[in-house]
Amino acid sequence: MELRWLKTFLAVARLLNFTQAAQELNLAQSSVSAQIRDLEDHLGVKLFDRLGRTVKLTEAGMRLKEHARRMLEMTEAVRCEVAGGHGGQGSLTIRVPETLAVHFLPEIVARFHAEHPNVQLNLINCDDMTLPEELRSGRIDLAFLLTAIVKRHDVTVEFLRTEPLALALPPSHPFAELDSISPSDLHGQTVLMCRTD
Repeated sequence: MELRWLKTFLAVARLLNFTQAAQELNLAQSSVSAQIRDLEDHLGVKLFDRLGRTVKLTEAGMRLKEHARRMLEMTEAVRCEVAGGHGGQGSLTIRVPETLAVHFLPEIVARFHAEHPNVQLNLINCDDMTLPEELRSGRIDLAFLLTAIVKRHDVTVEFLRTEPLALALPPSHPFAELDSISPSDLHGQTVLMCRTD
């Protein structure tokens, strides 16, 4: 199996478009099609369903996608290590809610890049429903959550801090004149909150 096939496969899998993948990779569309055909022949499975202009990953293609990404990352890490690179290499993928990312991460990311310039940092918006599987499969390396309780027995969980919450409301609202509001006061009120579970 050739690494260039995997690189081409990942481009098509991400874009779901052979023409756009060819443009991104600076290849002729016929070369992209030939590489995907060679990869399918090598693996003995069909990776894409082509229905007219629509391209979809098959079940086998979906399984290969994560393996291909990890193989290319590992190849790059080996190349850097053998070539005498120093410090961290590879990539770090983190799921984090946008509210946390905007408030806390700019300074942390700048410091991280200064200390680990050769590590690619990937930040993805948090999705608690898929976290355990993504952590187990290696799709993500770390996740931050806004929640009081995390019931996860199959991943390592560490409590970091408590964040205060503020209630924003219009001046005409009856609560605007109160000095403090308890959770029980919110019963029957329409409240827009960020997802915490």
